[in-house]
Amino acid sequence: MAGQRTVGIGMGPSNLALAIALVERSASQECGEWTFLERNETVQWHSNMLLKGSRLQISFLKDLVTLRNPTSFYTFINYLKCRGRLDYFINRGTFNASRDEFTDYLNWVHGNLPDHLSQMSRTVQQVEPVYGSDGEVAELEVIYADRDGNEYRLRTDNLVVAVGGMPVIPGVFHNQLDENIFHSSNFLSHIEKYKNHQGPLRIGVVGSGQSAVEIIHYLNDHFPNSQIHSIFRKAAYKPADNSPFVNEVFFPSMTGFMYGLADDNKRREVLSEYWQTNYAAVELDLLESLYEKLYADRVSGVQHIHIHSYTTIEGVHALDKGYRLVLSNVLSGDSDTMELDAIILATGYERTMLPPFMDKIIPNIQMDNGRLSIARDYTLQMTSSFKPRIYVQGMSQLTHGISDSLLSVLAVRSQEILESILCGQSHGQEASLSEEVLI
Repeated sequence: MAGQRTVGIGMGPSNLALAIALVERSASQECGEWTFLERNETVQWHSNMLLKGSRLQISFLKDLVTLRNPTSFYTFINYLKCRGRLDYFINRGTFNASRDEFTDYLNWVHGNLPDHLSQMSRTVQQVEPVYGSDGEVAELEVIYADRDGNEYRLRTDNLVVAVGGMPVIPGVFHNQLDENIFHSSNFLSHIEKYKNHQGPLRIGVVGSGQSAVEIIHYLNDHFPNSQIHSIFRKAAYKPADNSPFVNEVFFPSMTGFMYGLADDNKRREVLSEYWQTNYAAVELDLLESLYEKLYADRVSGVQHIHIHSYTTIEGVHALDKGYRLVLSNVLSGDSDTMELDAIILATGYERTMLPPFMDKIIPNIQMDNGRLSIARDYTLQMTSSFKPRIYVQGMSQLTHGISDSLLSVLAVRSQEILESILCGQSHGQEASLSEEVLI
C-alpha cells in the first residue's frame, strides 16, 4: 500500500472533490502517496466566463462534498460560515450561488487542503509508459514543467485525468482563429482589447446556448452602440428544462442506470430524451431579459441585437478590417454575406478525446465501437500488458450519463474513484464497485 502512488492531473472541481474524499479517508486509513498537478497558479473554473451577475444553474448543495458527506468541513455551507456570509446567503432566498462566489469556494477548499497534496503552476507535457523487464507496462511517468520551464518527472501507478473539455471549433473556423475570432473559453481575456475601441463594433456570436446568450447580454451592456449578430442553425433559443421530474436525471444514482443499459444505442436514446436539460438551452429568465432588450430596441427604433436563426456559416474571409462571412439559410438554401469586426464561438466543448499529453498511451487503450472503453469505476480499459490504472473524469457521458461533465455527480464520483484505487492497492485488481460505499 505505502508504495502505491497516484497522480491527478488538473485541480478543478473534479479532482478537488477527489482530494477532499482522500483527506477524509486518510484520517482513518493509509491511502498511499498522492500528488495533484495544476497548470494554473490558482484554481480556475470557467474563468473567462465569470461575467458579472452570472450564477450557477444548480443548487449550492451540489458542491464538492455534500451529497457524499453533508457533515464535511468542506461543504459550501461551511465555506459561507467561515466567510461570514451564511446569514446573508440564506436571506437571499435562493439555492443558486454566483459563479464568482463558487470559484472563491473552490479556492477556499484548495487553501484548506494539505499543502503537500498539490503542485500549482505545473504544466503536464507528456505521460509515457514505463516498461518492466517482462515487456509489460509497469508504471507511468508524468513529465511536467514549472512556470520557469524546469522539467520534472514523476512515476505513478495510478493516474486521474481531470482537465475539462476542449473547445469545439467549427470546421469553417479551423484555420481562422486569431485575436478577433475566438472561443467563449477566452471571452473575457480577449474582449478586453476592445474596451478602448473607437466607434461601434460589429460582433458575431455563434451558438444558441447559455454561454451565447450571456455573451450577448454582456456585449449589449458594455458596447451599447455596437451591432451584435447572433448566428445559429436552430429555429430559436430554447429554454432549459429544470422541472423536478426531468431533473432526476442528474441524481448520482442515474449513473448506474445509464451504465447498465444494454448498448450504446439505448444510451443515446436516453441522452437524446434529456439533451435539452444541459445543451443548447438557456435559463428562462435570461431569455426573457434578452427579449426585453430586443423590445426596447423596437421602441427606440434603433436595433442593436440581430437574430439570425436557421443560419449556417459556409465561409470566412479576412478583409483589411474585419471578416466577411458567407451565410446559408438551412431551410431555403439562400445565401447571404455579413461583415464583422469580431466573432465569438460559443460552440461548446469536446469531452470524448484524451488531451495531447496522453498520445503515447493511446495505443494501449481498448476501444469500444470507435470510442474509448471506460469501465464503471471510470478506468480506461487497457491491453492486458498494461498494469497502471488510468481514471478519467468528465469524459464518460455516453456510458455514465448526462451529468458526467457537470457538478451534480462530483461528490459521489470522487468516492467511487477513491474506493476503486484503494481496492486495487489492497487486492492488486480492479475494484468491484458498490453503489452504497460510504467514505
